[in-house]
Amino acid sequence: MKGFANRNPLTQCEGKVAYGSWREARSGRLRMHNLEIYRCPHCGQFHLGNKPKGQGRPKPPPPAIELEF
Repeated sequence: MKGFANRNPLTQCEGKVAYGSWREARSGRLRMHNLEIYRCPHCGQFHLGNKPKGQGRPKPPPPAIELEF
């Protein structure tokens, strides 16, 4: 993970088409419905592709199990 922390955030978006809104990205993907639309954490724009790990809502904690004796 040491090398990952040293990457320039702007180079991670290099080569990807940036869309200003989710609606523009949806119209830009045309027939490629297997691509996900996601907001990039580095540049704030929308991209098409696989969503990077660690983005999205955190999972809720598991429900507490109450034991009665």
